[in-house]
Amino acid sequence: MHGPAPAFTLIEVLVVVAIIALLVGILLPSLSKARELAQTTVCKTHLDQMYKGHLLYAADHKNYFPHVEWWLWDSLGTSYPMVDYYPNLYAKTGGVRPTDSSAWVEFGHIYKYIKSKEVYFCPKDTLRRRGRAIGAGGAYGDKPIHSYVRLLHPHEMVQAYKGGVYGEPFANPLADANFINPDKLPRNLVHDGVRYDTRPTRLGMMFEEFQNYDDVPNWLPVPPDTSKMLNDGNSGFFTFRQLSWNDYLSVWHNRRGHVLFFDGRLQLVDAIKFNREPGTYGRWVAAGGPRP
Repeated sequence: MHGPAPAFTLIEVLVVVAIIALLVGILLPSLSKARELAQTTVCKTHLDQMYKGHLLYAADHKNYFPHVEWWLWDSLGTSYPMVDYYPNLYAKTGGVRPTDSSAWVEFGHIYKYIKSKEVYFCPKDTLRRRGRAIGAGGAYGDKPIHSYVRLLHPHEMVQAYKGGVYGEPFANPLADANFINPDKLPRNLVHDGVRYDTRPTRLGMMFEEFQNYDDVPNWLPVPPDTSKMLNDGNSGFFTFRQLSWNDYLSVWHNRRGHVLFFDGRLQLVDAIKFNREPGTYGRWVAAGGPRP
């Protein structure tokens, strides 16, 4: 007859558990870094697809990029509803905005070239929105539709400001300032004594927009300006001749955020410095301004 099968002693079990715990402790940081890298790579891929969607639209429209707001969504009900300018888009909806806010992006100018709603989001986006953002409920719908925002630029805002009041492009949403042809951009611009390098290589076209409830508030100016969390698809530089960001850059990638430029280049920039120093660092990074 055989004796009882040999068993592990308590000490041996504890040693094995300790080894496993040590290995997990060693591997977890590496897995976390790999996950972060994967999410950043996916985000870059989505922004690259966004850029290609803009290029495909431009190829069909004499090299003009899509409207600075209508590139993204159906803005029916705003000052310049799309239905007034693109009535054929609304044939299947009877001329009204769809109730399901996730469908609004299907009316945007680049959706037919992308055909994927997932591309409009960074994988780091928690989809939790603040009160005045698309996806926060009310007039802006209950479902977020984007993580990224288009940039208005100095030459657009200078053109918009005429005689002490806003004129183009706001008085006419079909003005050229809303549909940028990068090949026709002025190569430099002087505004209020500041010279801007407005070549496509120096002008940011899109960025990841700060919009999550769980983005840490003290990464922003204190207190954060909640009016800069509208999340409507566009963000500007100038407000009545004063340099001002309308939105904040996200801090999703180790306190950095992506900026996509008109030449297709992507750059991860210091989001905290960008948000705290829009008139110097932000202007230099994404508006062609002088180095701070």
